[in-house]
Amino acid sequence: METFILFALSIPIFFLLLFGYTDPEEALMLGNRWEYAEEPVFSEERLKLTKYSSLFFLVLLCIWYASILFKIIKGFISLFI
Repeated sequence: METFILFALSIPIFFLLLFGYTDPEEALMLGNRWEYAEEPVFSEERLKLTKYSSLFFLVLLCIWYASILFKIIKGFISLFI
């Protein structure tokens, strides 16, 4: 049960990380647009860091999803053996 709750709560995190990978400039502005009178210019290093850190945590989250899926499949198969 707690695995399902963690899985359900991690889905928005997955989409935020995917958004950070696909559009790092907009992801950096998410929730902070009101602080700036005009459009800020982010450095290339900051955009690359955002993109690569999002990719890293996306991979970790996918590995975690796969482990949950394998645990479910293992439990399902053990019902028939």
